[in-house]
Amino acid sequence: MAGRATRSSREDWIAAAYEAAGRGGVDAIAVEPIAAALGVTKGGFYYRFAAREELIAATLAHWTAEARKLMAQCSGIADPVERLHSFLHTAVLDDKLRRADAWFFLHSGTHPLVRPIARRAAAENVAWFTVVLIEAGVPASEAGTRARLCWSAYLGIVAGFVVAAAPKDRRVAFAELDLLVRVLVAPPGRHWPPEDEDPASDAGK
Repeated sequence: MAGRATRSSREDWIAAAYEAAGRGGVDAIAVEPIAAALGVTKGGFYYRFAAREELIAATLAHWTAEARKLMAQCSGIADPVERLHSFLHTAVLDDKLRRADAWFFLHSGTHPLVRPIARRAAAENVAWFTVVLIEAGVPASEAGTRARLCWSAYLGIVAGFVVAAAPKDRRVAFAELDLLVRVLVAPPGRHWPPEDEDPASDAGK
């Protein structure tokens, strides 16, 4: 076929598989459609991978590396509250990472190749959040619990992009994240919303 590519690297296959996974999870990491997306024949796949399972494993490794890269980038922000803001906002803004998170954490978590990687990735995220929250002044005795709530809330926001009938407005997602961070770093014992902002009191006016 004229114009058809004849060569592709291992990295090309992983990048294409990562993008495909964001559209359909593990099931979308399939040799023939990825070869078609790359414009190559599927025969070249077997020069680079022993089997489809190896490509899945490589895609999962790429996914976790992207998350770790984001953590490393945000770790350079001195203010821990701004660090948390930046991580959450960037994760939501990164379409590929957000979509991969949706599939690997929310839809493919029981797949035998995904399960151990997803569990480790979730634990790494919670551990990172815990450190940031402690630096933001949250007592160590509460930081782990708040970090787990942060992780659950992030996945909820990610799920909102998946199930929305129309494309979700990122400004709405960012407003949700801003409120989440305010709640997470609130002093221990503080009522939320604050007593002087109790919506019930406004309702009776």
